[in-house]
Amino acid sequence: MLLWFWIGVLASGLWACSDAEKSTDQEHSPLAKLGDARLYKKDLPDGLQQAQNPKAVLDYVRQWAGRKLLAAEALKHRACDDVRLERQVEEYRELLLAHHRLEQVGKRCSPPLKEQVAEYYTTHPDQFLLREGIYRIQFAVLDRNHALASQVLRLMSRQDPQSVEMLQKLCQDAAVHFSTDVGKWWRWGEITAHPPLDLLRPKIRQLKQGRVVQMSNQQHTGYFKLLEQKEAHSVAPLAFVKDQVKEMVAHRAKIKAVRQYQESLLARAQSERKLIIYDTSQ
Repeated sequence: MLLWFWIGVLASGLWACSDAEKSTDQEHSPLAKLGDARLYKKDLPDGLQQAQNPKAVLDYVRQWAGRKLLAAEALKHRACDDVRLERQVEEYRELLLAHHRLEQVGKRCSPPLKEQVAEYYTTHPDQFLLREGIYRIQFAVLDRNHALASQVLRLMSRQDPQSVEMLQKLCQDAAVHFSTDVGKWWRWGEITAHPPLDLLRPKIRQLKQGRVVQMSNQQHTGYFKLLEQKEAHSVAPLAFVKDQVKEMVAHRAKIKAVRQYQESLLARAQSERKLIIYDTSQ
């Protein structure tokens, strides 16, 4: 029996080594070969190396092969003379280096301040016009005939902060879906995505602010209260577009920093007499 045990151990070790060697062989085996060129897994972009997506890998392999075949055809048919090609390659290299350096400069910018966001929003209202109406609401969806339904209705009918806080705690235990955040703005499609609130769709024009509307289907009962609405083509509230405004302010700051950096490089090169610009009008 002991002999068979050691045979089993040795066999499992050999299989493990075989699997490891197979995995290593796969890592070092090319994905494609074109003439003397080889494409290995390590040559793939980072995202493709980790992704389990054979179609995406195949697409990349085909692009790699197509690019090399086209380059060979271009050389064969003298599509571009050597001097011009070398100049374009050098220009492209410089553009890539400049791009990566400017990305570094842009990343140094601090996140926009709250005051900067508010100022940009206030001075550019035409950039934040709504394409559709939005709504500040409270809603709760409970299982039909839930024991706490009457308490949800009572608390939602009130306006004071204490009732809103109590409603939130109650909904955390009782509701299937709910929102008690009175500062959040919703698109109509986001609201009616929660049955039975989809029954509100034909009643959008009939809703009155501050009034709780109740609706039910076979499984659930929904309670809905409209707090405020903004019509399409009006200026969106800052709370609704704050992330968008932040991105715009940050983008403008990066462009400004990049331009200032480029100008400083030119000015320094001229002051050190490394850059001399002659009369360009001739």
